[in-house]
Amino acid sequence: MAYPKADLNSTVQKQTQSFYATSKLCEVMFTYELARRLRAGNKNTAVKINAINPGFMLLTRLGRTYKFGEKLYRWILHSIFKMIGIADHPKDSGKAVAALIDSCTTTATYYDKFNIVPSSEESYDVKKAKQLWEDTNKLIESIAGN
Repeated sequence: MAYPKADLNSTVQKQTQSFYATSKLCEVMFTYELARRLRAGNKNTAVKINAINPGFMLLTRLGRTYKFGEKLYRWILHSIFKMIGIADHPKDSGKAVAALIDSCTTTATYYDKFNIVPSSEESYDVKKAKQLWEDTNKLIESIAGN
């Protein structure tokens, strides 16, 4: 799951979007699995494990390798989206995370900034989350040489 298959009949942009979405799904599933494991090990743990959607950001460092035209296009879109109230900025998302750290009482919860919202249906698949956890451990062990 963490290694989606390349689609030779698709554009690079669509594949990149698919890979990005898959990586975000894996992050949410890993978050939920970590929360389950912490609770299973200690029912009274005070540790809170949550996932947060930082929002819709077109002007991040992810686009640092884009050509000038793509950067200009993204900047124009960001400006338009900002005017209509749907663009976000990394600093604002950072503030939301910091505020949640101080006020959060939940665990294994998905936030859209300050609001609790359901994550995708697939993110609640416990079997896939456990497999992701186990595969991640194997990968880390192979890299660490243990």
